[in-house]
This record gives sequence, C-alpha cells and structure tokens, in this order.
Amino acid sequence: MALQDLDERLGLHRSGDGLAADDQQRHPAQAQVLGEPLVLPHGRLQRRVRQPRGDIEDELVAAVLRRRNDEWCARLRTLAAAASTPEDQLLAIFDLLGQEFADPSYRGSDLVNVAAEYPDPDHPVRVAIRDHKREILRYLAELATAAEEADPEKVAAIVLTLADGAACVRVSVGDQGAAALAREAASRLLAHR
Repeated sequence: MALQDLDERLGLHRSGDGLAADDQQRHPAQAQVLGEPLVLPHGRLQRRVRQPRGDIEDELVAAVLRRRNDEWCARLRTLAAAASTPEDQLLAIFDLLGQEFADPSYRGSDLVNVAAEYPDPDHPVRVAIRDHKREILRYLAELATAAEEADPEKVAAIVLTLADGAACVRVSVGDQGAAALAREAASRLLAHR
C-alpha cells in the first residue's frame, strides 16, 4: 500500500518529508506509531520503534521504510554515477555512509534499528527491510559487473557486509571515520582478488 493511501485512510496530510504539524497534534496516536513524530530531522528515526498495535501501524512502518529505502538508494545511485571509475562507483556506498556518519545525530540504520523490534522474519516490516538489503545487493552486483569483477554477487555481499559493519562501528564506538576505514578495506580486498 502506498504511503499516500495510508495517509488517506488515516486522514493525515503530509508536508515535505513528514506528517504536517497540525496533523501531529490532531492525530497523536498515528504520529507516534514510529515512537517519534513522523516529521524527523534528517529523515532518520531518532529512537527505538515501539511494537505496533495493529495492521495499520504495521503498514505505516513498512511504508515509511520503503520510502526511505527509495530515497537512500536514489542517493547511492547519484553518488555512484558521479564516481570516475567503476571501482569508485562500487565503493560509493561508503561515501554515502561517510556523509551520514558525519552527522552527530546519526543513531544507526533505520532498518537495523527497526528490525530488532520485529523478530518474525515474515512480518511485513521485516519483508520491507529484507527487500531493501536485496535491492542494494543487486545494485552492488551490477556495479561489480561493470567493474569486471569475476564474482559480482560475492563482491556485492562483501561490500555490503563491510558497509553494515561500518554502520555498527559508527553507532557502537562513535567513530565517524568508520565508513572511510571500511572503504579502504573494500578497496584493498578488491585489489587482491
């Protein structure tokens, strides 16, 4: 279900990236589905997501995650397209993470944070998260193919694993340079393949 359809079913109005301020006041339960108002600074969740109370909340959380996936993947594609070499295109994921990690309010990946709240792997929210990771893997495999890697799927998995590891280091240790370190590790691994 599209986010606009959910908004219509809930009687909500959006402005820009989130729920309009007047709707946050009129519909506090819907505005708090994610544990925070839907107008979020820098497009990120800032706190743990609460376990939803019903199907409409589940749909809303999944829709927000799908929208954020689309936005994040578009940013990744833009950075990759601007890179000068096929290897740099493949490593652009670390450049995107580096931009995110530079924000002092960075609290980790929405997807990883939300996944912890939904243990059922078949739950619609977990499906949205899995679809996001699969989309990234497919795109990284395309970039690895363009970089003439012998095993593009394996290279994509390595790059994504390093990227996810960098996100964990950024959150757990507070190291804003984790993306650059992971980029360097990926570059060295690619050079020795």
